[in-house]
Amino acid sequence: MLRLIKTRHGETQYNIENRIQGGIDTELTPHGIRQAEMLADHFRDTPIDYVVSGTLKRQAQTAGVIARPRGISVVHDEGLNERDWGRFNGRYEHEVDTGGIPLTRYLFYMVDPNDDSNPKIEKGPEHKGETIEEMMRRIGLFYDRLVDRYVDATMLIVGSQFSNAYLLNHVLGIPPECPVLFAQENMCINEIRVYPKKDAGRPVEVVDINFMEHVHYRDGSVQGTD
Repeated sequence: MLRLIKTRHGETQYNIENRIQGGIDTELTPHGIRQAEMLADHFRDTPIDYVVSGTLKRQAQTAGVIARPRGISVVHDEGLNERDWGRFNGRYEHEVDTGGIPLTRYLFYMVDPNDDSNPKIEKGPEHKGETIEEMMRRIGLFYDRLVDRYVDATMLIVGSQFSNAYLLNHVLGIPPECPVLFAQENMCINEIRVYPKKDAGRPVEVVDINFMEHVHYRDGSVQGTD
């Protein structure tokens, strides 16, 4: 059985400021590092064979905190990077006119950062980002490489808010035209178990999505699970 423990990176300054990160290469705050340490402590008795992260600093820093005490080298894969929002990268959330739709849902379902017909966003080729279809294809290729190569291992994977959500969609076979938005907090736990191949594919079991009881807020209280 392939056990995939999927988490989102720890807190960044952009998270505090409510800014859209996307392809911007932000770093963890001191509290974000502490959050990563909380997750490492949560899995202190769990044998982990591999730690894999995207190539963005916030993902790599998180993975390093978890891998270093175990003497494991982190494998970096661009397939796990956050969706590139193009012209939306770096914008404060309040600057984006969503027409009353919650921002996370608006970004996940509705935004095409390459749509020059939208008068509310900046124009220009330097702002091009990824469509939903491009993001789903990238995430799907990452997952397929993983399950083709590994049959029996425990792997901790560090992604980002939207890359995690799109990966869950891919694993569950939800097509790009009708995705489901899975909430993903900083340092949440998603656990997926991929069993040996039967007939057309490898069956999967989803154990946890956005589990948060191992992480504490800044005031020390425990976060719940959405």
